[in-house]
Amino acid sequence: DIYVHYAYNYVISSLCSLSYHLVLCKLLTTQTSSSIETEHFHVIESVLKWPVDKLFPGLDLLRLSLLHKSGNAHFTGDEDSGKVFLGELIAFAVGSQPEAKNQLLVLRCLANMFALPSSAQLMDYERKWLLSEVSPLYQSDSKPFQTALATLVLNYCHFYASKKCPDGIADCVQCCMRVLNSSFN
Repeated sequence: DIYVHYAYNYVISSLCSLSYHLVLCKLLTTQTSSSIETEHFHVIESVLKWPVDKLFPGLDLLRLSLLHKSGNAHFTGDEDSGKVFLGELIAFAVGSQPEAKNQLLVLRCLANMFALPSSAQLMDYERKWLLSEVSPLYQSDSKPFQTALATLVLNYCHFYASKKCPDGIADCVQCCMRVLNSSFN
């Protein structure tokens, strides 16, 4: 087991470290998405296949890439691939043996999906499912966690207020009530 852990760390550090850091630098310093290439997103996809306890860097890169038009399009794509992406993302937060740091970044990824209209529309289509899937996360005492969840709900509220959608607003109010009820229990 120690040998496997050492071998894993050696392989990951030698193969992915440079690519990971290049992608991170590109995402942090690029104002436009035109200079971010598909191969950068393939690095993120490969990092997202790491073991659960090592996913944090990949989720952080994903969170940043969702703010860029090309990254957002790559991961959310059309409606069908977007649904698959959301399912995989939610699995990092509520799957078997989720880690708190991964759950936090999943909430932040979801909040960032409101940055662009195409992924905001996907969030709209999947509203009821997403809000029910993240409901087990309402009971966290962690302030960063509560902030990430509040940001997600506020992004939904802003989206529905701007669209004047009473059903969406009602779902947001119900979500807020569930959060408040869980915090007082």
